[in-house]
Amino acid sequence: MQREQRLKEHLRSLRDLEGLLEELLAWLAGLESTLLTLEAEPLPDDIPTLESLISDHREFMENTSKRQPEVDSVCKPRQQVKPPSGAQQTKDRKFSRPKTPS
Repeated sequence: MQREQRLKEHLRSLRDLEGLLEELLAWLAGLESTLLTLEAEPLPDDIPTLESLISDHREFMENTSKRQPEVDSVCKPRQQVKPPSGAQQTKDRKFSRPKTPS
């Protein structure tokens, strides 16, 4: 029962992670689209407009960096718990075929 509960919790955790990943991918695709559209526009020649664009870009970057912890949580490798070496050998023997005498 404990193993089943741990497996269910892990499955729920992976599904939550998958949902967050899908949301982040959609969000990043939107950011990419916005940036590509803005990069296609010609740069203005007047200083006040350029200063305004720089300010807008800083705000864009600040808003983007706020989601960095979510990106990190999806990107960092999940550490797998390794069973003790004896447990792995027992498991391997349990599921391996017995050797036939030669």
